Amino acid sequence: MGHPRHARAGRRPCLRGALPRASRRHAQRVAVSAIAAVLGDGDPAAAREVVGLLAAVAARGREVGETRTLEGGALGVARFAWEEAPGLAGPAQVFVGPDGTVVVADAAIYYVADFRRALAGAGVTPPAEHPSALIWAAWKAWGREAPARLEGDFAFVLWDAGRRELLAARDFHGSRPLFFADRAGGLALSSGLRGLAALEGVSRELNRDALAEEITGISSACVAETPVVGVGRLPAGWSLRWSLGGPARLERHWEPPLFERGDWRADEAPELLRSVLGLAVRERVAEVERATVWMSGGYDSTAVYAAGRAALGEGGGDRLQVVSMSYPPGDPGREDELIEAVAARWEAQVRWVRSTDLPPLPDILAWAASRDEPAAHAFTPWNAALASATVAGGARVALNGNGGDQFFGVSPVYLADLLRSGQWRRLRRDFSALRLRGAEAFLFWAVVPALAPAVERWLDGATRGRLPRHYLEEPWPAWLPAAVAARLEERRARPRRRPGESHSAAEAAWYLTGSFGPRTISSAAAIVLSQGAEARSPLYDGRVLRVAAMQPRDMRNDAGERKKLLRLAVRGLLPDSVTTVRQSRTGLPGGWLRDRLLRFIPDSLAALRGSWRLVDLGLADPARLMREWDRYCQSPESEARRGGALFRAISVEAWLRQLR
Repeated sequence: MGHPRHARAGRRPCLRGALPRASRRHAQRVAVSAIAAVLGDGDPAAAREVVGLLAAVAARGREVGETRTLEGGALGVARFAWEEAPGLAGPAQVFVGPDGTVVVADAAIYYVADFRRALAGAGVTPPAEHPSALIWAAWKAWGREAPARLEGDFAFVLWDAGRRELLAARDFHGSRPLFFADRAGGLALSSGLRGLAALEGVSRELNRDALAEEITGISSACVAETPVVGVGRLPAGWSLRWSLGGPARLERHWEPPLFERGDWRADEAPELLRSVLGLAVRERVAEVERATVWMSGGYDSTAVYAAGRAALGEGGGDRLQVVSMSYPPGDPGREDELIEAVAARWEAQVRWVRSTDLPPLPDILAWAASRDEPAAHAFTPWNAALASATVAGGARVALNGNGGDQFFGVSPVYLADLLRSGQWRRLRRDFSALRLRGAEAFLFWAVVPALAPAVERWLDGATRGRLPRHYLEEPWPAWLPAAVAARLEERRARPRRRPGESHSAAEAAWYLTGSFGPRTISSAAAIVLSQGAEARSPLYDGRVLRVAAMQPRDMRNDAGERKKLLRLAVRGLLPDSVTTVRQSRTGLPGGWLRDRLLRFIPDSLAALRGSWRLVDLGLADPARLMREWDRYCQSPESEARRGGALFRAISVEAWLRQLR
């Protein structure tokens, strides 16, 4: 990954005040918290531009909000009215601290009691309990270190008029977006990309490499770039600092913990994880009357539910309800019986959403017009239906099992660690137990991941392209020009081992540092919010993550037995049928998506007749694109990767046509 530097003009490098004078309330329906700020040297248009930035995220929603004019700019916030309830985002107001420091936030802060004790130790008392006031208190106590002290889901902008300094930050989970644009003499920030791109003085030139990343779906090391050259993305786990007249400076305030390096105590770890996970659930529902868990039959969401129910104690069944997707008998996504077994164990009712009742994927052009970013989420109807079921049950918070695969499991890449450390007998045993066969599989999992990129490129050339690709890298789509593919190879985010770190440990950190994970999380969270609910992920809790980092590798994958610690932590809280080792994966919704794509892609291609923007930009070969569609139609069951690539290309093309 490159260094946090920033340029005023041209392509963004690869990572790469006074007291308020007036305020205005506004009301217009919106579906998600939005924040915006425009600051500069007495910018007379700042207030108008903030209102425009909030209007530009109207697809994400507004109901109530406030803008506030400052001597050197303006800040604004907008929310759903329901988000003002206790336990959610808090009042839709621009918070002004006793010292004149101004905060706008899209945030939920957890572990407030612990946080208040830490503030008291620093001699600071927050003037209120809502997130913006807590963020102000963190700034007064710890200054630029404040984001690292916050535990929660957050994106915020803070302007300290006394220091004439701005601080913006996002948490490491990345569910709440924040973008920025450097302009001559000033800085603008917003929850949305499009509004910033429309501002005067912001370059609207398209960033072709970033667009290529969108259509290929790679995880990029260039985490601060967007498809618009003049607009940057504040990456998850990073802060932005800016002083009047200077450039924006990005710096990482959060680093993933080193996995497999903790103080591991096998006899204590399961109980510790059960306690910490239960606390993570409790914190995320602390002040809300009711929440749901989106429960599959896998290990992750069931562990969240069971640990949460145990932590909430009596009455937990009313506060933590189950929403699940039901698939027909014989469908590879079906886990209905496992879900029912968990519900029976806790005497709970399941609010079912039937996969056969889900609508088709939206119209391609209307969908693109409603999105702030190019890539569409293929499971939009799926997420929207579960979110609607959450709201129908009287809840506004939906918990999920995101993070289980990344932090409690690991791929067979650990075979590269066995090879590197000379554990030949163990390597042979596990290679066989994982049902891997042949020299190509051995190269793929045990050899190639351990190669330095330069060595890998040399060997690939020496073998005329026959060397297997790195396990985290899918082949380039056939319609992607070779020159574009070559540039993207230099921009990929690969696991980078820190001193003493294993390949299996580096894999966990990779999920937290590349662009793909936070982008996907943010996209899914926006879908949930569009239906009137808020997604929260207890397994992405910092305390849960620290416990996960303690476990040795064989707790994450021991010859195919995965997620041992997570399963041990909820033993006795879940039926044995749920926590037992499974011979094959369950709960695979690929069949649902395949059926949708077979209808969506031809309809979308018909709607996108004419000259393609991607072709004009040199990012796609049209003849090869159509050949790929023909190949997908011939064998959709075995060509899921090809179908996904076509979906991404179509989605980005439609977005480009809607871009103003």
